[in-house]
Amino acid sequence: MWAADLDSLPIATDLYPLSEDEKRRTARFRGERLQHRFAAGRSLLRHVLGDLLNLPPDRVAFHYGSLGKPTLDPLAHAGAGPLHFNVSHCEEQIVIAATLTAPIGVDVEKLRPLSDEPELASRFFESGEIAEYFSLPAALRNQGFFNAWTRKEALLKARGDGLQTPLDSFRVSLDPRTPCEVRAFTSLPESPSDWSLISLSPSPRSIAAIAIRANRLRLHLARIPPPIYATL
Repeated sequence: MWAADLDSLPIATDLYPLSEDEKRRTARFRGERLQHRFAAGRSLLRHVLGDLLNLPPDRVAFHYGSLGKPTLDPLAHAGAGPLHFNVSHCEEQIVIAATLTAPIGVDVEKLRPLSDEPELASRFFESGEIAEYFSLPAALRNQGFFNAWTRKEALLKARGDGLQTPLDSFRVSLDPRTPCEVRAFTSLPESPSDWSLISLSPSPRSIAAIAIRANRLRLHLARIPPPIYATL
């Protein structure tokens, strides 16, 4: 896993190894900061995958599914093997996860107050998660909310479902004082033992989760620049 503050990366976007499509997408963002964050994030993803594939970053080719999730182009990388990756960003924070093991998903969010947080939890969380959320001390509820949100998003991204699958179709832990885990599937043909979840803090005010369809996981963390704050 790689994590970075995009605002700390070089701003000379013309030096980034972007495709023509990525350059057009960069230009569609309003404002230099948003353009820089997108270009720097795509460049970092290309460098990470290029290192894993032993290719120059501009030789990495992507394919986009119906939900917009990028994967390696199977025609351009026919002999690359089963490299799974996922990427998430929130404002300046980006997290990239890659593995040869199984489909993987990652989500990152900035810890921040939400005026409608209890309503969002009641609307989208599974019944056991709702009970756990409202049982938390007030000081822990915001982190508990984002624990649940990032863990659920990461698992759905690993499955490739996006938000087409209801968030209340499975239950994750959210109490910061308890282990990070999938606890139950209520309407999906899955077992909690099929999955591993990891929660971590890429920066002091952000929280992320990684989900992988595997029951054992060894995680290597890289902060660009270091350090990374992790809770495994």
